[in-house]
Formats: sequence, C-alpha cells, structure tokens
Amino acid sequence: MPRNEFYCQCKLRRPAGKFKRVKGDDGAIIQPLDGSEAYEEMVSWIPSDIAKVGQTVRLKEFNRDKEWSEGWEVMAVGPKRPGKKIEENADLWKHQREVSDV
Repeated sequence: MPRNEFYCQCKLRRPAGKFKRVKGDDGAIIQPLDGSEAYEEMVSWIPSDIAKVGQTVRLKEFNRDKEWSEGWEVMAVGPKRPGKKIEENADLWKHQREVSDV
C-alpha cells in the first residue's frame, strides 16, 4: 500500500459461486450464473479513485500465488484516509495485547 496515496474503507460483495459480467449503461454489472441470491461480502481498503458505489473491482488475494479475485462490487464507501495512517493503525491491536489479559 503506497503511503502517499489515499484509500477508502469499502463494503464489497460478489455472487457466491460462478458469475458473469454484463455490460450495463453505467458500467459492468455482475450476475450469478446459477440464479442464486447468495453473495460473499467483505470490507477492504481500496484506492480512493476507484472507490465509487456500483464500481466493479479486482482484489489481490493474500495467498501463496497472490491471485486476483474478480467481480467485487462496491456497495458502500467510507471516509478517505492516507495509506500511511492505515498502516500505522493496522498494528495497534498488538500494543493492546501486550498490556491486557487477553
């Protein structure tokens, strides 16, 4: 995560299972292939320039192969923060554990 770039915390979702990308008037729309209404949801920090409700994004997975997962639709966009602050806050839980009984 570049420290001088801005990011937004976004709620994302995509169909669980196989899906297809359909071109709509305002961009790509994701539709399940099996007709189910089941969705995967997650929250992630994404660059602020692509953090727009309705935008479809690809995310890099944190697995051994660092594969890209496609089809994530931005459902909600939170406040904008610099990458430097996000990295600093990511390790705060470690300090609390040092001084607590948890």
